[in-house]
Amino acid sequence: MKTFTLLCMLLGNLSPSKFSSRLAASNEISSTNRENPHLTKITHSSAIQNALHGYSCLQETNFSVAAEYMIIIDYSLPSTFPRLLVYDLKNQRICSSMHVAHGRGSGLNLAESFSNQPASYKSCLGFFKIGNMYSGAHGRAVRLIGLEPGINDRTLQRGIVIHAADYVELHFINTVGRAGRSLGCPAVSASNLKVLMPYLQKTAHLFIYAPQAAYFQQSRFFR
Repeated sequence: MKTFTLLCMLLGNLSPSKFSSRLAASNEISSTNRENPHLTKITHSSAIQNALHGYSCLQETNFSVAAEYMIIIDYSLPSTFPRLLVYDLKNQRICSSMHVAHGRGSGLNLAESFSNQPASYKSCLGFFKIGNMYSGAHGRAVRLIGLEPGINDRTLQRGIVIHAADYVELHFINTVGRAGRSLGCPAVSASNLKVLMPYLQKTAHLFIYAPQAAYFQQSRFFR
């Protein structure tokens, strides 16, 4: 808690542009791609530092509860890279990473456009509360509750959930040259959903990141 509070105090007075510049100059944080050992050095420094900054400020609100882990999706990377991270808040390290899809309206291999609108088939950015698990059309899935008005607060209405999909399997990615795309959901492979489920039960929040100036200008957690 002290670490997050201090980080918020240090960075809270930075404008979005200055904050982004500070992150661009930061040291790189690397993770190991467990699905493809040939991709061993993948940097997520901006995604992680933005997630920690926003999370420390989020803890000042009524949205926050204690958590061991945080789920971070780094949409600055193409779908051929493991963009979903499980971040250990206590030990400040990545403990798992995996491929994740983005919405078909957001782009082909790289997510470049985001929306809160129904039927846009786009992914949306920002902080989400991890909702309940249920069984639906895709099998086991976990609901997401957007915490940012105007940015992602229509996720329940849109049915944005974490679910399994065959188009995020490594074989599909290697064959097609990219992951398949969802209707806006951060879908993962069936095997990775099994890995992710225990962490989802121990965490409270998801942060979806992309280097989009419009998001940082609008988000309450980066003002």
